[in-house]
Amino acid sequence: MRALFRGLVPVLGLLSLPAVVWAFFHFLPLVTEGFVLWRAGSYRPAVFELEWARLEDGRPEAVGTVGGRREVFSLARSLPRRPAGLNDLQDLTAGLGRIDVLYDPGATRTSFEGVGVRVLPFSPDLAGETFGRIERLFGRGYGPALGLILLTVAAARLGGRSPWGWLYPSLFFLGAQVPFAAFVVLTELFA
Repeated sequence: MRALFRGLVPVLGLLSLPAVVWAFFHFLPLVTEGFVLWRAGSYRPAVFELEWARLEDGRPEAVGTVGGRREVFSLARSLPRRPAGLNDLQDLTAGLGRIDVLYDPGATRTSFEGVGVRVLPFSPDLAGETFGRIERLFGRGYGPALGLILLTVAAARLGGRSPWGWLYPSLFFLGAQVPFAAFVVLTELFA
């Protein structure tokens, strides 16, 4: 039995690297949701007046005004389905002249992965819904990586083998996300 666990260590350790790369793809959406959660108290109900809709890198956006200020609103969570193209997007937004939104004029204009944080779809419980999205994103993105890392350590302990040689690349790539997160947050705070 000990030999089985010894043999699992390199397999699990190697599998953890693609899982950590998978986690990295969930990193910017997590930063976006974290930023929204951090500023949740700053959002106020407002009305977005739609002027036109566009596809920006395949993501549906609306250009319009909130209280006379030109803004861009991500339509991804506001449309009933993903538009097939620009004509389809225009058909989906044809009846939308005014959209109830949450607005934070003090938030950054930068969009993370195509999602802006100044204008959000209206939600009576913004903090609760955002926290729920963070939990789901973290579980879906980082759960497999952390699970495989823990399984590698457990198999190594049961097999009497060191797991660290097999986990260095995964742990390095996972750890490198922390300074990257700090960089992204600091550049947005002081931009």
